[in-house]
Amino acid sequence: DSTSNPNFTYLNPSYPENSRYILRGENLAAFAENVIHINKRWSLTPGIRAENIRTSAVGYYRDIVRDKSGSIVVDNRNDERKTYPRSFLLLGVGSSYRLSENQEIYFNATQNYRSVTYSDIRIRNPNFIVDPNIRDERGYNID
Repeated sequence: DSTSNPNFTYLNPSYPENSRYILRGENLAAFAENVIHINKRWSLTPGIRAENIRTSAVGYYRDIVRDKSGSIVVDNRNDERKTYPRSFLLLGVGSSYRLSENQEIYFNATQNYRSVTYSDIRIRNPNFIVDPNIRDERGYNID
């Protein structure tokens, strides 16, 4: 609506968004890093992170087709039960060099990760399809 207040009403109260899901995510992670002082000015910091992630979705969505008068001509309920377990390692390394008491230069390079979300795989627009081989995003950060 046009106010800045929260509004928790359904757009279509008869069929609340045409779906009902229980979405669950579990994440176990452990990490380690160590600062190695090469000399008084230069240090190196390697690190590792182990991730174990499990996401799941249990529920249904409806495909409802109406004719021009608004009457329902198709009402298909699609039940789903999906689970996505995955485990991986993320590595990184940093280095810094102290030029003086007040100046320091540094370098960092790390792997990054973004998991696929439910909104990435459930699209309501019939003109789009989701790649069945969709995967979590992986990349690098360097500064």
